[in-house]
Amino acid sequence: MTVRILKFNETELYRLLPKNGSFLLAMNRISNFVIYAVSAVILIGDFTLLPYFVASAVPWFASEFLKKRFHRQRPYARFGVNLRTSTKPNRAFPSSHSATALFLFLATVGHSPLAWLFLTVPVLRILSFQHWITDVLAGMLIGAVTFWITATLLP
Repeated sequence: MTVRILKFNETELYRLLPKNGSFLLAMNRISNFVIYAVSAVILIGDFTLLPYFVASAVPWFASEFLKKRFHRQRPYARFGVNLRTSTKPNRAFPSSHSATALFLFLATVGHSPLAWLFLTVPVLRILSFQHWITDVLAGMLIGAVTFWITATLLP
């Protein structure tokens, strides 16, 4: 019996994606909009979630702290895609957007069906060439861990 081990190469995925700068910039802007707009709508509907929205800064700060330690090149810089963006090309790992989005998803999933929109953010970060898949997965891990800590501390 032969066992095949599948090898996954992140770079190959990005070679298949479209590299139109305007399209990718739009994907990046949509991921930002989802976080802010969905947060506002959910918060207006259930103000008791305010402590979690304030605490959502924790995974963001944790990710930003780690980005200063790891200088990983973003996919758009690696593939020479001009996004006309102000993000630093060597600050990809981990994804702050993904960390915050998963934190907010976990905090709001039982309160609003709109919470599921937060899960589009990690996908959009990959499609917009802002992050490698492993950046997003690491960010989501940070979001999950910081949510668990926050949920144990908040009433």
